[in-house]
Amino acid sequence: MIELTNLTAGYGGVQKLHIDRFALKPSEIVSIIGNNGSGKSTLLKTIDGQLEYRGNVLIDEKEVSRLPAKKRARMISFLPQQVLPVDMSVALLISHGRFSFGDFSHTLNAEDKAAIEDALKMVRLESYRQKKVSDLSGGERTLSYLAMVIAQKSRYMLLDEPLSDIDIPHKLHICKILENLKKSGTGILIASHDIPMSFSISDRICVLDGGEIVVCGTPSEVAAQDEMMKKTLGAYVRANGDGDMLYKYSLYARAETYS
Repeated sequence: MIELTNLTAGYGGVQKLHIDRFALKPSEIVSIIGNNGSGKSTLLKTIDGQLEYRGNVLIDEKEVSRLPAKKRARMISFLPQQVLPVDMSVALLISHGRFSFGDFSHTLNAEDKAAIEDALKMVRLESYRQKKVSDLSGGERTLSYLAMVIAQKSRYMLLDEPLSDIDIPHKLHICKILENLKKSGTGILIASHDIPMSFSISDRICVLDGGEIVVCGTPSEVAAQDEMMKKTLGAYVRANGDGDMLYKYSLYARAETYS
C-alpha cells in the first residue's frame, strides 16, 4: 500500500501540497482530478520520490525518500505527461523499464526479454517493435511508453494524463489495459483532466483543489456532491443510463457558464 500522512511538498520553497492522509492499495485504480495548478502532477512526482517533502510517503511501509533509486523503481513506476518522440526503436524504449533489474552493463537476460514481450503483447504493439518512436502517432507513442512502465513490473503505477491528446480508439484501448493491470494486482494512480473517463474506470475519485484533497470516495459518492464539484471544477457529473454511451458518466457545465 502507498500511504501519505501529514504531507507537504512543492517547488523552490513554495508549498504546493498539503495532504493529511491518502492511500492507494494494490488492485485499485484511483484518479486524482482537479483544475490546472491544483497539484496533481506535484502529488505524483512527490510519491515517485522526485521532490523533497515533509511528512511521510510510505510504499509497503518503506519511506520513499530512503529508498535507493533502483529499489524504488522496482516498487513504483511513473509515466509523465509529456512523452518524447525519441529516436529509438519501440523495443529499445520498452527495455528501459528493465534497467532497475540489471547491472551497469544493462544486458538483458531472459526474464527481461520476457517482460518486454509481455508488455508489447499487452499494448498490442508486437509489430511495431522495430519502428522508431519518433515515427509513431501520438496514441502509439503513449502506448509505447505505457509498455515501458508495464515492463518495469512494479506493484504501483503513477500515470500523469495518460489519455491527453489521443483519439477515442486509443483511449478505449488504454482503459482496457489499465483494467487488466488492476486485475493482475497493480495499484494505479492517475492524474487526469478527463473527468468522464476517470469516473468510469476508477474505484475511487479524489478531488484536489489548492493542493488539498477536498473529497475522496467512490465515483457515485463524489458524483453526488454537486455543489462541491461545481465550486472546485465548474461542472458536475451524472451516471449514464444508456449502455451505448462512451463512458459510464457524463460531464455537465453549470448553467451560468452560458449566461
